[in-house]
Amino acid sequence: MLKAVSTQTAMANQQATRSRVTHIAALLRLLRSRELALVLLGVILVGAVSGTLVPQKALVSPADFQNWQTEHARWAELANGLGLTRVYNSWWFLTLLGLLFLSLLVCTVSNCRRTWRIDRHRHREECDVPRSVRRDGGHLTIQMSDTQQPQPTSDAHPLVHAPFQRASVVLRQVGYRVRPVASGSALFAGKRRYGIWGSAIFHLGLMIVLLGGAYSGGGKMAGYFELAEGQTFTEQRGGYLQIDEGPLFREQHASFRLRLDQLHTRYWDNGTLREMSSAVTVQAPSGETRTALLGPGRPLSFLGASIYQANQHGFAVLLSLKDAAGNTISSGFVNFATPSEPTHPATNRFPLPGVSLQAEADFYPAPQAEALDVENWSQARPDESWLYLFLRDEQERLVFQGPLALGDSITFNGYALSFKQVSRWAGFPVVRDPGLPIIFTGFGLCILGAAIIYLWVPRRIWVWVERTAEGNRALCIGGRADRYQASMDEEVAELATRMILLHDSSFVIGQTESVA
Repeated sequence: MLKAVSTQTAMANQQATRSRVTHIAALLRLLRSRELALVLLGVILVGAVSGTLVPQKALVSPADFQNWQTEHARWAELANGLGLTRVYNSWWFLTLLGLLFLSLLVCTVSNCRRTWRIDRHRHREECDVPRSVRRDGGHLTIQMSDTQQPQPTSDAHPLVHAPFQRASVVLRQVGYRVRPVASGSALFAGKRRYGIWGSAIFHLGLMIVLLGGAYSGGGKMAGYFELAEGQTFTEQRGGYLQIDEGPLFREQHASFRLRLDQLHTRYWDNGTLREMSSAVTVQAPSGETRTALLGPGRPLSFLGASIYQANQHGFAVLLSLKDAAGNTISSGFVNFATPSEPTHPATNRFPLPGVSLQAEADFYPAPQAEALDVENWSQARPDESWLYLFLRDEQERLVFQGPLALGDSITFNGYALSFKQVSRWAGFPVVRDPGLPIIFTGFGLCILGAAIIYLWVPRRIWVWVERTAEGNRALCIGGRADRYQASMDEEVAELATRMILLHDSSFVIGQTESVA
């Protein structure tokens, strides 16, 4: 009875083991399938495209992002819900990258095992001439004269015979490594043997790209800040207007300081921005200082962070608020973005710190008597600029409405608001991406693997002596390549011609034909 129970238990365990093995095998087949890889690649591509179409919150100004949300309210709500405003750090995008990495890992391991078996199998090609090369039409023959040396036997070294010596010289001249086959009746020549590993290197590069992409999404930091000329930004989390940090970033801020020294802008005749650049000074916590000129396509790399020049720019207005006793309650710059239409003023809505008032102002870069046009914005005179100001309380009741010129002040409810200064401002995205070196390494391996696949194709050639149908002896040469067999056939014909042109007495000069 106990023996029967033990047998049933053993059978149940074996069945459970077979079931697990079957499930694992099915999972591996799924991960190896091209269909899964194509589906994952398609979804990832759609996600990446959405990341270019939908404004990424940390890379645009708060005003631009708010305008986009206002103009596309329904789409913005859907995009926020799906995480499309921070695609590259979203959980679903990182999950897709992880699944594609697993699929490539299984495929790469399988590819490496298959390539290893092929590489080991190639050793058997050195033992004798393959049937596919010996068969009719698989090689070229060179007719030999009656004064030829005997054909080598299995116990004779083929390199001691003149026909093989000449063939060996020709093959070595074009880069082949020549050695006799194991049977001693023929020569084997090969080159670019390790070209079979090109596919494995390419797949390994793709894996590294995905690994770098996942690490980039998890450890990346992207932020945006704005500076007026003369202002300084300290690279800390609280200094950004917008910031997006990956789950692996962990507040690894560089803490450098950046000062905007001067902003340079040029416009086309229609008022659109033609060129913009910023002269900046950066200082590391250690005291190291650098100056640079930022512009489109000219980012600044400093302490592991990349600082870019954004298209957002305009005029910064310094406003100072004082109480009835003359004490300063608040003082700071308010940025006005250059409008897309040069006949419109720049507008901004902002709170007044220290008082419960909301301000809305229109900025005019020219005297009140002049109409706005392209020249007002491209050749602005800040010393003659002015504001048209609206101040409202918490109940949206109008407290003040009217113009405010540079250097003037207005009074309301016992407070004084002064227009102190005008300067230019610009926006700067900052990206710190630790995964970029890994991604570039992966792309390098992909390029190397693709180059090996198509430019370093393994080639093998066999040379042997056999009897023709007429009873004469002929030196035979045949070759095989992993791809481009037509090119291989051309090389074999060229090598046969060169062997004839060596002018060995054992050859009939100028006669090369294919056995059909």
